[in-house]
Amino acid sequence: DGAAEPGEDGAGEPGEDGAGEPGVAVLSSDEGHDTGLTDGTFTVTATLWWGENGDRFRLYRDGVLVDSVRLTASSPRAQVVSVPVTGLPDDTYTFTGELENAHGVTATTPLTVRVTDATPGVPQLSVADQAHDGSYTLTASMWWGTNATAYRFLEDGVVVGSGTLTPRTPGAQHASVRVTGKAPGSYAYTVELLNTAGTTVSTPLVVDVGR
Repeated sequence: DGAAEPGEDGAGEPGEDGAGEPGVAVLSSDEGHDTGLTDGTFTVTATLWWGENGDRFRLYRDGVLVDSVRLTASSPRAQVVSVPVTGLPDDTYTFTGELENAHGVTATTPLTVRVTDATPGVPQLSVADQAHDGSYTLTASMWWGTNATAYRFLEDGVVVGSGTLTPRTPGAQHASVRVTGKAPGSYAYTVELLNTAGTTVSTPLVVDVGR
């Protein structure tokens, strides 16, 4: 009578699991749950609690495709799929998704995620070993926040030291530079912490070198 056996002509393949288009999945994110910081690195999860399953899920950020994931349908059981998101700068983002099977495409609920802590935490500058001969050590300390991957010390706007840092957000980060041979006078120092999302600058520290 022309009916295909399982495994023939695509019968039994994903998309043939149910009798209709997928149910409506709900989007959620864990942004801020791991460190308390909305740092632009998180996971978006689509959950279909019950109903016709999809065999593909697509996630969009502000209308641009983020990822497309193949799924195994098992209607009407719950279906869950997660997509990692990394490196977003500070901004507000709208995520949407869709479940697809052979019978159609169903949009998920939208999800708004606000990122406010993507750039490094604000560092503080201190000076030690200050001597009248113009030799001293500058230390930058970021005590808690999104970590940096690099740093730069600037003296009167000119870079006098730089290097890389290993991020372990939200733990503290420290960096130092040794300054020597400065003539008497006043020098203004700042430090920049950098990561892929941007740059954070400290409050200036003025060092007075005496005679």
